[in-house]
Amino acid sequence: MLPPRARLTLLASLLFALTQAFAAYSGLVIIPTADIMPAGEYAVVAQADGALPGHDHLDTCLLYATAGVTDWLEIGADYDFSDDVETRGYLDAKLLLPTAEEDGAPHIAVGVFNIARDTDASPYIVVTRDFPLLRAHAGAMLLDSSPQAFFGIDTILCDRCAVMADYTTGVDNFATVGVYTDLTDRLNLLVGALFPNAGGETRFTVQLGCCGSYRPAKE
Repeated sequence: MLPPRARLTLLASLLFALTQAFAAYSGLVIIPTADIMPAGEYAVVAQADGALPGHDHLDTCLLYATAGVTDWLEIGADYDFSDDVETRGYLDAKLLLPTAEEDGAPHIAVGVFNIARDTDASPYIVVTRDFPLLRAHAGAMLLDSSPQAFFGIDTILCDRCAVMADYTTGVDNFATVGVYTDLTDRLNLLVGALFPNAGGETRFTVQLGCCGSYRPAKE
């Protein structure tokens, strides 16, 4: 499984993957996208992962938050509650490049996650492009100083529901599928399955998010 920030990232990492109504903040199930949290908005996500079938306890528990600083910059922080981890806290950031001024042009973003003491940070670049029935994403990142490529798609099923899938190269990484839904205007849920590239147990992820504005409402 990818390091904590890559989920969704990755502010993962928190998600804003589809439109402002579909707050898949910054990514799909694992990979980042070129979406940016709107200025003045925040998201907090609690994530729990485990193996299928049968483990009697969760092996990964994360809490992460993302804030839109401007229309082209988001920053975030993560905390890993899992057992037997050497590093608990991480920082991350994403910058949207000014490349998509025309309708239909691809969006390009650069970012970095896993920023922590005694940890190799993971920079990445990602391109997101809208098509009539879906959105496509592709990019590259460094994971433990090893370059990897990633790809993904997402599409809206109904007003409050979307599906997504992504793939990251490398024997330690995954192909995934997931379903995202807006439970309310402020609460959302992502449930996904992760299939190891090297084979073995299928994993699951459950991510419950809360989003809103951190700026006072205008009179």
